[in-house]
Amino acid sequence: MKAKRIGSVILAAALGLTGLAMAAKPPEGAAVPVEKLITDVTTYINDHAKDANGYYTLGRIHFLAFSEKTTSLLIDHKGDVAQTLPRVMPPIIKAKVTPPTEEQLIAHVREALANIRKAIEMDGKNGLYHMELASILERGAEISDKIGLIPGDTPAATELTLMEKQRNAIKIGPLIEKLGSKDMQVRDTAAKELRAQIVEAMPHLLWYFRGNDAKMKTRVKKLIEDYWTAKAVPSYLEAYKLAIAKDLEIQNIPLDYPSGGLYALVSYKAGKSYIHLVGDRGETDAEKELLAKMEKDLETLEKKPPPSCKP
Repeated sequence: MKAKRIGSVILAAALGLTGLAMAAKPPEGAAVPVEKLITDVTTYINDHAKDANGYYTLGRIHFLAFSEKTTSLLIDHKGDVAQTLPRVMPPIIKAKVTPPTEEQLIAHVREALANIRKAIEMDGKNGLYHMELASILERGAEISDKIGLIPGDTPAATELTLMEKQRNAIKIGPLIEKLGSKDMQVRDTAAKELRAQIVEAMPHLLWYFRGNDAKMKTRVKKLIEDYWTAKAVPSYLEAYKLAIAKDLEIQNIPLDYPSGGLYALVSYKAGKSYIHLVGDRGETDAEKELLAKMEKDLETLEKKPPPSCKP
């Protein structure tokens, strides 16, 4: 599952940092402790409460701290971060610093989700925000067994009576037990039924995950990971839809550190990630026409010429 989760990230690195991107010079900047960035950007938000980009920047700081497993990040910025927002990037060369603890990584994922969702709430037409949300969910899947329910998701059964909840538990327990069956068809059927009620099943799945059965732990972990990555799919699609029209109008492929080349385009990065995740789980008939259009759009972007190198 790990290889599946990071597939789009590997692809981005392979395509986005070759050719044109290698020619881009990293901007002048400095590695700044994550905690200082969080403090400064929080001050900015307090002074600019209506600026959605403040919440996006804070969410990105938390996400990069989690995804890079780092306690410092590179910024391209001159001046006071508390007054003007910086562009935050992963460190070019990872310094030898004490990595975040597991508790800190979990907190970074939670805070990243909360702040990006706030940015989307304020400016839902910004494709970059939706792509960041999808990226957090896709990468966050790697520690989803430590978090369980995606922060912000609420069980559809919250209004059920205690007796109805107990009946649900009685129904879910046997399904989870079937994940340990030697019959693959029985396991697959149980997994499909559990995915359909994953939010309600989550507390029970986490209980089984803490058990000692290695095979059961692996199967339960995959269900939890799949729940997180499935939530990333519609956000990648929304990011692509919001950005593609404008991106198709560009004359040249962008040249910009750190994600120079096509991956500097929201629609391209989101589209590639969407295609990867949908292909990983299997496309539905309803998605075939959309995928064909998306692939055609991305091919159009790939045919754009590089920027002029004339002085």
